[in-house]
Amino acid sequence: MTAPLRTSISRPSPVAPHWSVSGSVISTFGGVIAIQLLRKGLGHIGADTAMVNLVIGLILIAVLFLDQQLNRKGKEELKV
Repeated sequence: MTAPLRTSISRPSPVAPHWSVSGSVISTFGGVIAIQLLRKGLGHIGADTAMVNLVIGLILIAVLFLDQQLNRKGKEELKV
């Protein structure tokens, strides 16, 4: 007989603040809802599919840039 496999329980990092929602299920769900609301809203005002995709893409690029700037090297001042 083989010994049962032991699984480790992951614990939150002591370095990360407890209020951080970075990468959580809730923040992912919020992002999906925001994109869908934007997509439906732009479609509702008559924007074509290419324009909707362009606007959403530009917003995602801007959000990723700002996130990178805010999380760079110990959260220095925002450099835009």
